[in-house]
Amino acid sequence: GNAKLIREVGNEAENQGRNNVAFLSYFLTGNLKDCLELLIKTNRVPEAAFFARTYLPNEMSRVVGLWKEAAGEKIGQSLADPAQYDNLFPGLKDAVKTQHFLEKQSHPIPAAAAASVPGNHDRNPMEEMHAAEAAGTFLYATQEEDSEFVDAPQQPPPLSASARVTIDQAQLERELELDLEKVRIEDNVDPNDLNLDEEELLAD
Repeated sequence: GNAKLIREVGNEAENQGRNNVAFLSYFLTGNLKDCLELLIKTNRVPEAAFFARTYLPNEMSRVVGLWKEAAGEKIGQSLADPAQYDNLFPGLKDAVKTQHFLEKQSHPIPAAAAASVPGNHDRNPMEEMHAAEAAGTFLYATQEEDSEFVDAPQQPPPLSASARVTIDQAQLERELELDLEKVRIEDNVDPNDLNLDEEELLAD
């Protein structure tokens, strides 16, 4: 087959409003995001939500939000957003991980090799993802987990010698002031009790 030609047919069909042909062309060439955006563009938002649930689970919350807006407040309240009610969507996290696993595994396959490639009905992508994860060949990290890593704060530049002397001198002056505040001078000191013998002072 000619994948490039099919993609061109899809683009031209979308430009001419032949949306069914465009959707099929995108789907045959594996352009799932183009399929989703085409459904949204043509106001088939409910279909887009189910398409996202099957093929692009990481887009579910966004599409459900669009669906809620299009349906109105009364009906929109009955539509659960996976980002807010993940308990209503069991297995969604594994589905998102499987989506990323398949995207990394995706590569063009020649039509001549179709007979040797297992069909989708013979595969279990989620089991393949778990096996690759256990083997260490696939590692999935969400954006929230990535955002937890922050850069270490930069160290301030080293102080010059003159700056260090200034800081040390200021510190000494503060300590001296604290020591002086602790000194208590008695008002009733008798001068006769003071030993002011000059010779003894000099001897010391």
